[in-house]
Amino acid sequence: MNPRPIVHPVSAGTRVARLLVACAGAAIAYGVQAQPLAPARPAPAQPADALAPRPAPPGANADDSIIPHQDRPIREIRLVGLPERDERLVRNQVRARAGTPLSAEVVRADIHRLNALGRFKRLQAKAQPYDDGSVALIYEFEPAPIIEDVQAVGNRQISDTELSSTIFFLKGTPVDEYQLGSAKARILRLYRDKGYYNADVTIDQGELDRNGIVLFKITEGERLRVTEIRFEGAASFSRSELMSVVKTRTAGILESGPVDQDVLDLDIAAIIDFYKDRGYLDVQADRQLVFSPNGREAVVKFLIREGPVYTLRSVKVRALVGGAPAPDDSSLTVFTTEQVAGLLSIKPGDAYSADKLRKSLHALRNAYTLQGYVDANIANRELRDPDKPEVDLVVFVSEGRRFFTGLVRPAGNSITQKKVILRDVDQLPDRPLRLSYDRVGDRVVLDSQRRIEETRLFEPRSVRITVQPEDPTNPGYRDLLVEVKETNTGAVTFGAAASSDGGVVGTFGLTQRNFDLFDFPDSVGEFFTGQAFRGAGQTFDLRLEPGTESQTYQISLSDPYLFDSDYSGSASAYFRKRDYRDFDERRIGARPLIGRRFGERWVASIFGRFENIEISDIDDDAIVDLLETDGENVLTGVGFRLVRSTVDSRFRPSRGTRFNFEVERVGAAGGDYEFTKIAADHNVFITVDESFLGYKTVLQLKAASSYIPEGQDEAPIFERYFLGGRTFRGFDSRTVSPKGIRQSTGELTNEAAGGTFMLFLGAEIEKPIFEELISATAFIDTGTVDEELSLDNYRVSVGVGLRLYVPSLTPVPFAFDFGFPLIKRFGDRERVFSFSFDIPF
Repeated sequence: MNPRPIVHPVSAGTRVARLLVACAGAAIAYGVQAQPLAPARPAPAQPADALAPRPAPPGANADDSIIPHQDRPIREIRLVGLPERDERLVRNQVRARAGTPLSAEVVRADIHRLNALGRFKRLQAKAQPYDDGSVALIYEFEPAPIIEDVQAVGNRQISDTELSSTIFFLKGTPVDEYQLGSAKARILRLYRDKGYYNADVTIDQGELDRNGIVLFKITEGERLRVTEIRFEGAASFSRSELMSVVKTRTAGILESGPVDQDVLDLDIAAIIDFYKDRGYLDVQADRQLVFSPNGREAVVKFLIREGPVYTLRSVKVRALVGGAPAPDDSSLTVFTTEQVAGLLSIKPGDAYSADKLRKSLHALRNAYTLQGYVDANIANRELRDPDKPEVDLVVFVSEGRRFFTGLVRPAGNSITQKKVILRDVDQLPDRPLRLSYDRVGDRVVLDSQRRIEETRLFEPRSVRITVQPEDPTNPGYRDLLVEVKETNTGAVTFGAAASSDGGVVGTFGLTQRNFDLFDFPDSVGEFFTGQAFRGAGQTFDLRLEPGTESQTYQISLSDPYLFDSDYSGSASAYFRKRDYRDFDERRIGARPLIGRRFGERWVASIFGRFENIEISDIDDDAIVDLLETDGENVLTGVGFRLVRSTVDSRFRPSRGTRFNFEVERVGAAGGDYEFTKIAADHNVFITVDESFLGYKTVLQLKAASSYIPEGQDEAPIFERYFLGGRTFRGFDSRTVSPKGIRQSTGELTNEAAGGTFMLFLGAEIEKPIFEELISATAFIDTGTVDEELSLDNYRVSVGVGLRLYVPSLTPVPFAFDFGFPLIKRFGDRERVFSFSFDIPF
């Protein structure tokens, strides 16, 4: 086989390896050590030849001829055998100077630096004496040969281009065993990632010596796949529980199942963390590979020695004053020892869980920082009983001083107005510096930081809030620095949306999330470069959505802090058209809203509605309720809405509640109808489990009810309530409803007529199955829609589903559900599969 030259892309960049550094906490006093917030993990294993120190070339010795002439003055420095192109580089590395005393130590350091360049095959230093007692310091070089080309042979599974992006840097550099070994390790890394665990790479030394060509000879071997994963010695936990921890997977339709030593090392660390989080402090784990005779398959065995479960026997609280334990409890001024122990979620008698302890210490520090003690330091020491698996916990508290808030200074906001940032910061000048921290994914952040990030006005993870040192001229006060990084908040999107309820819709959107209605451009250039109409945190949105079954055209403007107050305002105008099975509906309308915040949880608002609704193309055999609304209908409404929210995230809540109550009087401003609509819903989010990586399993409980007291005689069919499709999975869209009577025959039909009473109760649990990107769900939907307050026609369905999160596209997940009715009523239509997604492109 003829070797193939590696193609070197001109624009390729060198991949830089990342070094993971583990930092240990310093002792506070008397051997007390702070416990890390997260268990330390070993760094992934690296190939030995990639991490080995570069060996010194032959002759790299300065002592033999230098030491006898130590301290003699250097008359001159000669560089012998050095190519002209390297002279300036070498002289910059040499610290010995003419006119200074000769020092063996300085020469040794020079040799070390020159050797680190990797350009010389042989390097030595010697001293030549003169009659006047001075010496000439001579550095003799034998340059390493230059690599003329890089080629590979035997690579069938990895292309030349892919190899080139890994090792192209070798061409034109001196032959360096260290760099060659690193290149071999990178090639092996590529093969290991693809499952070729037995791949081997050698370098043709003859080709290198004769022609200066680095020829990599690759023996790929058979692709090694994991066919089975076993947990031996795991008596306390099921295989499924342990599989949720490890990242190694067996080969299947969607998984290649490669054997990867680095991943296996991380799996061992994850298993140990899993056990320690449940009280198994003495757990030991290792792994073993069992290969098949053909070398293509492997069984991964995780060997586990669990050890006993440790329990917490007692909790003692000690104050630290000046770095030393205080003689009594009087030094604790904020909380008593009993209160400190009560703030810990881990209690005597519990399994000594590392995760529970970590959360307890985090909650305790939060309690102090919320009181303004921002320098409070919490540490712990565990004392194990040598005879039985019990632990005495000693918690050390250094309260520090209480501080007040000085200035709150934003930085990095070149476009966004200062007030937009400050309105999401809890801390106010001259108030106690109360800080509340929360865990978001793999980070611990301030609540204010999380709220600023959720505005989506700045680059993800760019928001930082740091407490500044105390100003000696203003004692007792600490400034806050809020650092942000501007991002593009405007978007023009083209895409498609689809749902089982509304068909396929094409989407065109023009959105500016950081709009400023009064920031007019000073020039035409400012308008086209996006520097105008930006910075006030308003949202402007234009949506054009033609579709197969529905059309929506809408323009809206909203301001969450109207005129820099606690009031909010929004206004929208829209055109909507929907083709139903037996009629068409067209709505043209506008909706204004004025709201006000009361604290951080409550929002009250007053809204209006003005609509012209046209019902057309009604089937000849349609129901009476539908025929009564044929033609144009004018509808107005004025309503009141009250919302209370304590959820930790607007887009993906994991804890908290969200309550909504709404009452609307239709006809308050005229129109063809007069009736009242009352609605309420309540959602509860509970984290039922959290992995050591921070992935949360969340239970959502939902209750919703709506009611029109005047009944069906006053409320037209297009204002009544329906369930089904995405709102009641397992049933077809808008079919959970009372049925109508056909006008032509006077008989009861299967067509939904809508109800004036709706009740829905549901529960859904969502568990991440691949990081935070893919989640599995299980749900139960129950409820009814009726003509009056009644539960006679109650329905129940159950099902499972999948959620796919793509934050770069949309904060709303792609949802796919399979629902199965358990209790249904006359005329209900089933729909097993329902979905919704929105894809911009």
